[in-house]
Amino acid sequence: LLTAQKLSPGYNDCQNMTVLITNATAKVAQYLRIGASQAGLSSNLGNVSLYGSTNTTLRIAAGGKLEVAETVKKPLTIGWTSTADTLFVDGGELVSLSTQDMVIAYTNCVDATLKVRGETAAIDLAGNLKFQLGGETYGTTGTTLAVELPLSGDRAAIRAQGAVTIAPGTKLRITAPKDVL
Repeated sequence: LLTAQKLSPGYNDCQNMTVLITNATAKVAQYLRIGASQAGLSSNLGNVSLYGSTNTTLRIAAGGKLEVAETVKKPLTIGWTSTADTLFVDGGELVSLSTQDMVIAYTNCVDATLKVRGETAAIDLAGNLKFQLGGETYGTTGTTLAVELPLSGDRAAIRAQGAVTIAPGTKLRITAPKDVL
């Protein structure tokens, strides 16, 4: 069991890092940010190459679980002035008890991906799920939602009790066995 106030793999100039959760549970009490740079709070797009992380992956494999506490008040984000960051739910489970938004691609992010694969993979959110949220000043580009549906078509791989907002420009890649479609 891993418990942390903040979980932020890929921070300030980090490159090519993968954090793997398997056969274990990780709990986060304050925020989850994959690919983060505080420079994003007051930067322009040029700062991605200067301060942002590149190619960070948080992979939750079978038997692994990541739980975000109900008390989380800061964004759960993939991509924060960063490039090519991925949350990969690869047979594991991501549960957010917080009603705060989970945002894929935030503030100058480029090529952020949420990927869900495997028979046992699940994302269960108490709040909203938003793709490509950059605002008027700081845009994002190249966001991808990639879902490989499980063999049994009677359950959802992603469940959000709030709204799922997919902004223009988001790429959707959904694959499934023929009998599921």
